Amino acid sequence: MEEGTPGPEASFLVDEILSFTRDEHSRPYYTKIVAELGSQQTYAVLSESKQAQREGKIKTTAAKYFTDL
Repeated sequence: MEEGTPGPEASFLVDEILSFTRDEHSRPYYTKIVAELGSQQTYAVLSESKQAQREGKIKTTAAKYFTDL
């Protein structure tokens, strides 16, 4: 794997974030987040964001909510 290229788990997680945020132009930023936080912490933040969406707590955009956590 080339340096800077995310592994399969990280790529999957970035795809999950993009599915939630619908913010494809931010793929490089989400890839960086996954690299910095690690999979476990990123999954936790994504899970919390999805729960907030189900509960109607997101007052801005899903992308902004996710990155503000």
